[in-house]
Amino acid sequence: MDASAATESATAPTPGPVTAPGARFPLLARVAPFLLGGVLVAVLVGIRMSAFGSWDTYFHLRFGAEFLGAWEIRSPGHVGPGQSASWIPTQWLSQVAMTWTHQHLGDAAFGALFLGLCAALLSGVYLLARSRAGSLTALLLTAVAAIGLQPWLTMRPQMISFLLTVAVVAGWQRAARLRTVPWWLIPLGWLWAQCHGMWAVGVLISLAAAIGTIAQTRPDRRRRAALLAVPAGMALAALATPVGPRVAAALWAATSRAPHFGEWGAPDYASPEMWPITALVLLTIALVARQRGLAPFDLVLLVTGCGLALYSQRTIPLAVVVLTPVAAAAINRATGRRRAPVNRLERGCLTAAALTVIAAGTVSGSATAPGITADVDPFQQRLVGLAPHTAVLTDRGLGSALLWTNPGLEIPVHGYGDLYADAELDALDAMVRVEPGWDATVRRLGADVALLPSDSPLSDALRRAGWAPAQETERTVLLLRTDAG
Repeated sequence: MDASAATESATAPTPGPVTAPGARFPLLARVAPFLLGGVLVAVLVGIRMSAFGSWDTYFHLRFGAEFLGAWEIRSPGHVGPGQSASWIPTQWLSQVAMTWTHQHLGDAAFGALFLGLCAALLSGVYLLARSRAGSLTALLLTAVAAIGLQPWLTMRPQMISFLLTVAVVAGWQRAARLRTVPWWLIPLGWLWAQCHGMWAVGVLISLAAAIGTIAQTRPDRRRRAALLAVPAGMALAALATPVGPRVAAALWAATSRAPHFGEWGAPDYASPEMWPITALVLLTIALVARQRGLAPFDLVLLVTGCGLALYSQRTIPLAVVVLTPVAAAAINRATGRRRAPVNRLERGCLTAAALTVIAAGTVSGSATAPGITADVDPFQQRLVGLAPHTAVLTDRGLGSALLWTNPGLEIPVHGYGDLYADAELDALDAMVRVEPGWDATVRRLGADVALLPSDSPLSDALRRAGWAPAQETERTVLLLRTDAG
């Protein structure tokens, strides 16, 4: 296969006759994508995704408020005792945007923004698949992504990384097809480094795509240098943000904290919630293995996507984005269908579907349904009555909620790991599991009040140590230290 043919194979529809089913049932072939699209929209509306469904959202809102207030980007503060890390903000711009939207436009706009991000991501996945296959294949792959990515579709800055990964893959596909250099990815890298810490993964994806483009198009030395300058420029642009070169050091700090957070662990592809993603990865590999002449660009995307899928739970959405065009092209080759170009009607339907998801979720109120704050609300009268800067012992979820709902309190335990030194995270994990030394950690944190799940080992240990329940619901208990405790 020469370079021109390889380029066409990777980034353009596979030539071939229209399959027999479409010829025998032309009406069905025309309406099937619309029917499947309608079902997909109905599923997304029925899932009732909420912007407040993840407790991470609350500490991002709190930090956004701090950055809008007194915190400086180069030297942010802390929100409670037991947090001594000199941390580097890598998602401050997203946090500021989240908080500004919530403070100035309210819950409804915040929920609509979340649904808009979800709709944009799934639309991007659809268009990536559509660039390599027909609408029915693209919709099927989008449906797999919509169902499989549910655990990651939360109102967190990571949504920006998912969206920008779509832009990177689409940009390099276009560059390989048109033999251009995607210089615009360099300022995108600068923006990315201020929105979320996975900007470095974007640089690696861009580097892999540049190598794939070079292997496929076989450009001269000058153009090879230009293509490789794009990922290099993205990395250098990241160092030119307001945080400065220290943003690179945050990558190593995040690596050391990974064992304390399950989302950075290896994915369990045998678990039921992972089955859609497992099916996508295995289908892609199986189809590619049976076909000959895989273009270098697609091969690089396949290897990169599989690497991301194996690396951690956190990078699975990036893997889905990277693998989608490869899967679409493989399915297209296997079925022998000729891809029709995206027309105005299809673009209109895609826009209408996205707006329907946003409008339905906003009007129904599902986009603003309360999350973990529903467990905190019954205790607000007592919490508001506490003296300012009172330390309240919690688990990560309830602590994250209190950071937003009760900013006047000191919260030693929450879900934002950047603020902790490794030894502090070790001590907090041991305390939550009630391992030897847990009581010393409680004393060191200086908390006389605890808000914990009723069935947690720590709440049980505190009761046995003499802490008295001041208020209790079915799932949560407010404990006060007594003289005996």
